[in-house]
Amino acid sequence: SVSLLRDSVLTDSKHHLLFIGSRGSGKSHLVTLIQHRLGKDKTLRKKMRVAWLNEDETATSFLRLLVLIYRALSERYPEEFSKDTISNLMGTEPATARDQLERRIVADLEGKVAVVIMENLDSLFHHLPEKEQLSWRAFLQNHPIFTTVGTAQALFKEVSDRDNPFFGFFDTRHLKPLTVDEARSLLEKIARHNVRPDLLEYLQTSAGRSRVVAIRALAGGNPRLYVIFSELLTKAADLDDLVRPFEEMVEQQLTSYYQERLRWLSPQQREIIQLLSRNRHPLTVKKIAEGLFTTHNSITGQLKQLRAMGYLSSKQRGREVFYELTEPLMRLALQVKETHDRKPLTLIVDFLRVWYEHDELDAQLLTCDLESRVRAYYLEAKAAIEAGEPSLRQEYLRMQIEGIDLEHCTDEDLKYLRAAAEDSNEPADWLCVGAAAFWQNEFPLTISALTRVRNHPKSTAEQVAKAGIYSGLAHRHAGRADQAIAEFTEVIERDSTPGEELAGALFNRGWCHFRANDSESAVADYTRVAEMTRAPVDVIVKALQVLAATHREAGNLDRAIAIHSRIIGIDGARADDIAMALNDRGTIYLKRECMKQAIGDYTRVIELNGAPADQVAKALNNRGFVHCLAKNHREAIADHSRVIALSGAPAVQIANALNGRGAAYGESGDLEAALADFNQVLKLLDVPIIEVAKAFHNLGLSHHKNKCIDAAIEEYTKVIEMPEAPTELVIKAHTNRGFAAHAVGDHQLGLESFRKLLEIPKAADIEQTLIPSRLAAVSYVVVDLIFSESSDPKRWLGRISTFLQRFAHRAALPSLGEALVKQLPKVGESALNHAAWDAWVEAWTDEGDKLKPEDREQLDIPLRLLRTGIAYLKSEDEGELLALHAEERAILREALNLPPETVA
Repeated sequence: SVSLLRDSVLTDSKHHLLFIGSRGSGKSHLVTLIQHRLGKDKTLRKKMRVAWLNEDETATSFLRLLVLIYRALSERYPEEFSKDTISNLMGTEPATARDQLERRIVADLEGKVAVVIMENLDSLFHHLPEKEQLSWRAFLQNHPIFTTVGTAQALFKEVSDRDNPFFGFFDTRHLKPLTVDEARSLLEKIARHNVRPDLLEYLQTSAGRSRVVAIRALAGGNPRLYVIFSELLTKAADLDDLVRPFEEMVEQQLTSYYQERLRWLSPQQREIIQLLSRNRHPLTVKKIAEGLFTTHNSITGQLKQLRAMGYLSSKQRGREVFYELTEPLMRLALQVKETHDRKPLTLIVDFLRVWYEHDELDAQLLTCDLESRVRAYYLEAKAAIEAGEPSLRQEYLRMQIEGIDLEHCTDEDLKYLRAAAEDSNEPADWLCVGAAAFWQNEFPLTISALTRVRNHPKSTAEQVAKAGIYSGLAHRHAGRADQAIAEFTEVIERDSTPGEELAGALFNRGWCHFRANDSESAVADYTRVAEMTRAPVDVIVKALQVLAATHREAGNLDRAIAIHSRIIGIDGARADDIAMALNDRGTIYLKRECMKQAIGDYTRVIELNGAPADQVAKALNNRGFVHCLAKNHREAIADHSRVIALSGAPAVQIANALNGRGAAYGESGDLEAALADFNQVLKLLDVPIIEVAKAFHNLGLSHHKNKCIDAAIEEYTKVIEMPEAPTELVIKAHTNRGFAAHAVGDHQLGLESFRKLLEIPKAADIEQTLIPSRLAAVSYVVVDLIFSESSDPKRWLGRISTFLQRFAHRAALPSLGEALVKQLPKVGESALNHAAWDAWVEAWTDEGDKLKPEDREQLDIPLRLLRTGIAYLKSEDEGELLALHAEERAILREALNLPPETVA
């Protein structure tokens, strides 16, 4: 803030700040501090003048506002801003007076900038008509000589509504309530300032911390209340001098202020405020409705309005929303109004009950004079305790931790949980701390809190077991697998461990074994869980899911199917677990080409009540894929279309559906619709890279099918160049780009694509990649690939053997033999020596001899041509060709690019 105002003074850029905060939040203190720091800056002193307006003054016109600003300047800088300026304007027509005063301010500032400080800016705006606001805004724009620092209790419509002149004008900052750490820091500084080392030391103990947390609930983070409470602690000898002025301040200042604020509200809104002021705790909508003898619906809108106006704050706990007064001082003021017999103020009594135990109150009473006003407060606090009322400190702490979701708690929530545990020292509270700390990845605190649970004499067997499980989880997440297994084992081997916790320990130990590649131990633990009769259904299901996955990965598909079938038949299993099992079982059936069973399982997911959208989308996509395999393109398109329109379907499934539907459109001949779907995938946000890569590859296939080969090559290349594209798709893209490049005569690119396959570990079985189709087109590529891949005859032998077997299996050896002969010029152009050329011939001959006789015969002529061709290349003597008859010589001469024989 100071830097922005400094920038406003020294440059043409003008900033106008507005600080929003309730009474006692520190607005005046902040403004004073800002003014002080600006004044200490030597660079600013010559360029800046401060106009700090009286917070109680009102302006009903822009002229009146200018008068207030000029008067504030003249009081602080009388030599520069003459007091006579205002008096000389008295009696002048308003428009003329305003015009003269505007010019006077600009002239008297002489190029300087005025920092105008206006507290209670909301009040000033409320009394300033819109026309006058427009005049003020225009002046600020036409004369950039002011920079503003304003404060207000709450955001007000004159700056928040779009239709008002000052909408968006101020840089608005909300002063947030003190956090627990900030509150303790404030109290520690006050203790240090008042030379109270005993209090300072106490604030740093667990007991002191828990009391500060409880007071945080009492004070609502209001700094002024913390200062008041600190004085009750640090100035014990002067409590009478403190309490009486405080009571008077509440009665004379706060009560009138909050009564005025209540008059702005509707009758029902006032009733809500009064009800909440009489309750220490936040209330749900239901409780508020019951307290006012009305319905839930009748007050919901009123609560939202009160929250928007800053009267109430709300906090979500589970499914319920709790409401309380935003300003604790309002509760105090309203309670004073309802009290007519000078009873001690409830706020201070509550503070004493939170801070002191019963014996400590007795000690404080001994120091009080019998006629002391403070004595009544101590007696009231003591009477509440002796009346058997529950510990107010614990009540406040419980109120703060009620409904906290341990798996999703905030840092502040964890502080409240820890404070409650430190105050009560109950094992249940420490268990909550340990669990919350675990989910926050605060593993040292997890271990520390759970050690207390396990060593606590009041801990139950269930609590000890849960502590052991969370300790094991903490060790596992911290990378200490052996310690984790030891913790889980201790829980498992303890006779008193309840069934639910035993199942949890077995499941987690099984997971540790699984991650350590000890599949046998993992399966044993999961099997024990699956066979338990006392284990919770969800834990049994989780164990069975992991068992099914383990068997599936090991190739035990029958076992995996049986386990999924068991999950599907478990009473009480959740719909999402059943859907997951059906989807997984369907996928296994698909892998085994049991199409009817696969479609049956996917259909059951689609029709399952309560199945989550992601599982339904997955089943629809899977069923659509099966339909596409069966050439049922219409059904496939319908299933994928349902996913695209499905509410709640994840982006990955929508992308999968678009890719699947596009493929179905393409296979049915509608290439335009196919291209539209694949391009739509590329427009989606948060789509996994695999779906993007699939879309590019599918675009390539579509262009390829449509004879747009250059476009196809471009799309295949995008997949190849994607850093994180799945290897399987990169292999396909290289393969298809290779064929596409050869189709348009770009043999260099085609060969480069096929050679790249050799560098991909998962594409090592290149024979399997290249052979499935288009054998005639790939024969030359195969021969060239084998020759250019290596100069090692042993490497040749392996490749040649595999390719010969594959081509023989598909009755395509003649095309391979033809390619072998046509490749001879490349042998001649290579850098290999003659011995290597001979080895090339011998490799093909030796591996060809291993074929079946009927297959070997198909290579007799190509191999004879190959041997003769190599002999010619070595000698460059055409006489070598005479070893062949005329037809074979003609074939070889064409392959070697020799002219036809001349006939004598």
